[in-house]
Amino acid sequence: MDASRNVFSKNKIINIMSLLFLIHGCIYFIFPQDIYNLDSPIKYIKYIILLVLLLISMKQAGIANVFVYSVTLIAMLIINIIAVQHNFNIILFLNYILPMSMLFFYKGLSGKLAIYRIIGVTYIATTVFGYIEFFFLHGLFFRFSDSGYRIISIFVNPNNMGLVTVALTIYLYEHLNKQSNRILLLANSFFLIFLTGSRNALLVFLVVTFLYIIRYLTLLLVKNQLLKYRSVFLVGLSGVMLIVICILFYKKINNGVQQILDNTRSLGEVDLFTGRLVQYNAFFENVASNLIFPNQNIFSYVDNNYLHIWGFFGLLILILFFFFNLYLLLKTVITNNFQGLVMLIFFLVAGLAENFLYLWPLGYFYWYLVGSILKSNNHQLTRHE
Repeated sequence: MDASRNVFSKNKIINIMSLLFLIHGCIYFIFPQDIYNLDSPIKYIKYIILLVLLLISMKQAGIANVFVYSVTLIAMLIINIIAVQHNFNIILFLNYILPMSMLFFYKGLSGKLAIYRIIGVTYIATTVFGYIEFFFLHGLFFRFSDSGYRIISIFVNPNNMGLVTVALTIYLYEHLNKQSNRILLLANSFFLIFLTGSRNALLVFLVVTFLYIIRYLTLLLVKNQLLKYRSVFLVGLSGVMLIVICILFYKKINNGVQQILDNTRSLGEVDLFTGRLVQYNAFFENVASNLIFPNQNIFSYVDNNYLHIWGFFGLLILILFFFFNLYLLLKTVITNNFQGLVMLIFFLVAGLAENFLYLWPLGYFYWYLVGSILKSNNHQLTRHE
């Protein structure tokens, strides 16, 4: 009896701390001046929580997994130092390596987490604080006060907020039984993402919505046993039409966002697209001089997950990362893990314009997803209520 009570208490502590790990950004609404203060103690809350979570779950995770994680950390550290040499940054390296703990400690955490409840509360908090910021606290966070509408809610910056909203939406979508509730979820998420002004988040949201529509049409055809031999053609045709609609829809939204950005941009600041081109040009100039380790001499930052891996860890690690994700995609298809497939596609598309691997909480979401795909043969991510 005492043993079971201790297990229950331990699991409750893990769930509470996991929730705080995700929503502690709400503290910035009390201390908005600290949001970009690197010396603020609020910055260390998530790392303290993470450390406690890993210590609590270490025994269940297994000594072998802890050992492999330690070896991986040391190996990646050596590779990173070789790749960037005098440009080595310990903080950036830790931001890369700490989220990987979700993979190696997955066994110790997954059996204790009430994922649906944690994600649900996080989504509600994201929505509530996002709307409070937009409707009542314009300009609260000074870095984005010029545009006013680019909400960040509890996730530090607009792009991060937009992409996290997409990730939360994907998980919750599969846990809603009524189609009407799913539509309300997508509508609310779209509005939140639009308020962030993140075009990358808007794009991946449209991709995810497109996948859900195609799945719905396919299941509808199968359920009603209609047009057995022409169903593939019809779904394909619907897919092409939806892609065209999404492109036109996204273009219209994008133009609206760009117009607002143009109206609020300070003089002399280049537009976002031009800024990305400048980044790519600088990075590939480094590649021309060093194909394997482009950032050995001059560190070139680029808003692209794949190019950043290339520069930060080298070409071989990028190739390994590519084939590893290809394997994960194939496994989600083979095991009929549609939710895992959509989540993985979300990350891979988002990575074209965002370095999600070292972002909180996206990096942690990604590696937890990897753990669920590798460890489970179920048709959806592991959930425990």
